[in-house]
Amino acid sequence: MGKHLAGVFIFLWAASVGAQDTSSSADIESVETYGNCTVFDQVDMLTDKVSHIMRCMESTITDVSEISFLVEDDGTFGLALSKGVQFHLDDTIEIAVRVDRRELRTGEWTYSTDGSYAISAGRSALFSALLTEIANGERVAMRVGQESGNVRLDGAREAVADFVQRIEHIQLTDY
Repeated sequence: MGKHLAGVFIFLWAASVGAQDTSSSADIESVETYGNCTVFDQVDMLTDKVSHIMRCMESTITDVSEISFLVEDDGTFGLALSKGVQFHLDDTIEIAVRVDRRELRTGEWTYSTDGSYAISAGRSALFSALLTEIANGERVAMRVGQESGNVRLDGAREAVADFVQRIEHIQLTDY
């Protein structure tokens, strides 16, 4: 499951920087933008498997900060933090994430093979808590490895409502 989610998040990264990845076999559909947040579906062209994604991000020419939530129709789910591409040799990386002045969450997450995402998969309590906090928050701060950043949550309430509506038929089970 972890390698599959890493692949989805790698494609997500390519979409986030506006690149058209002709080596990918997935389409982006039903895109809705709410301030700094975007909700969309990613459909695998070979299997028709659907991944529902919500992403809140801010970027400049030299920096990107992003938090993303992903749920697939089969119940696979996860969330990711990105501070852009980093050179990191280990399979895991230390993270910290906090919405406004709420609980600080730290830990070791899986690091994507392309060096752009820290991924936490299959942890429904964390997924739900952060999604709820983001819907009601103003800013999320994060650290991935040695890189820190933050994202204003403009439009997050509407984005979360859209995302939750898209995934309400899916049972999330920890794995």
